[in-house]
Amino acid sequence: MMEFDVAARACCYRVGALYRRYSDDILIVCKPDYTQALETEIMCLITAEKLEIAPHKTEKTRFEKGQTVPRTAKAAQYLGFTFDETGAAIRESSLARQWRKMRRAIRRAQKSAMWRATAGLSGKVHTKKLYRRFSHIKIYEEGALRTLRNFSSYGRRSAEAFGTDEKITRQVRRFEQAAQREIAKLKAL
Repeated sequence: MMEFDVAARACCYRVGALYRRYSDDILIVCKPDYTQALETEIMCLITAEKLEIAPHKTEKTRFEKGQTVPRTAKAAQYLGFTFDETGAAIRESSLARQWRKMRRAIRRAQKSAMWRATAGLSGKVHTKKLYRRFSHIKIYEEGALRTLRNFSSYGRRSAEAFGTDEKITRQVRRFEQAAQREIAKLKAL
């Protein structure tokens, strides 16, 4: 799709628009006056590549400087993030998936501890893996301090990449605090 990218970028740059594509996700940011013309040109390029666009997956979001988008308006989505007038955030479905994973892992650890206790084995709840998966901790490995690669560290790197935006940081902290609370409850068993 390199020829497609060159042509799409050229038609976007001609009108001062931003063009980005990652795999099958395309993002174009332009002034409202150019929306229809750019959409027509991009669709022609897509047709020339013998590809199809799913119309139900095509989204248009309008932002106006100094004016907030009504809460009923849908935020723009791209690569797992949503963008609205207040900034970037991790997409709600991605967050929900992480919450489900965390709760499932906590339940599994709790069942394991209960089973071990009823079997007369050590009733100790093993939480090290849970901390590693669901919190932002740094570990010493081979004499160096490094951050684990998990959802929390991904969220923190994303917040840093987006700059001063605090929405992602708040989302990640809320997730980490909930994980810490659940792990603390496990330890109290």
